[in-house]
Amino acid sequence: MPIVKVGLHAEPGFERGERVAGPHHPVFRELAEGACHLAVALDKLEEVDVRGRRLVLLVAPGRTSRMAGQGGVNRWQLLGHSGAARLSIRERAGLAPFEVQVEIEPRQTKTKRSCLCASNRWRSAGSSPFPTK
Repeated sequence: MPIVKVGLHAEPGFERGERVAGPHHPVFRELAEGACHLAVALDKLEEVDVRGRRLVLLVAPGRTSRMAGQGGVNRWQLLGHSGAARLSIRERAGLAPFEVQVEIEPRQTKTKRSCLCASNRWRSAGSSPFPTK
């Protein structure tokens, strides 16, 4: 059954401003759904070793912010728990609202880069454009 609205019923104490703390929160639904996404992602990460790798979490369209969590808190918890080097959250059509898929980006091989800057050319020629002492 789809949930249309999550929150508390209107109560006179809320409207008059008598309560300064308690269960009322303007983004209660997003906090709750973010916690659900985090739980699903943590369960998925138990199945794979992503330490030092680039991790991609795939979620249903429109669910990216809930997966990241309020203020990015889910993202930080997932990085800390998994040991991943980097975390990306992307949308994929066809996924259920609370479904999370995990992909690991392939390791990149380091290539030796050659520097073609002028200082290396002068150094190899045995002279320098800079004054020496």
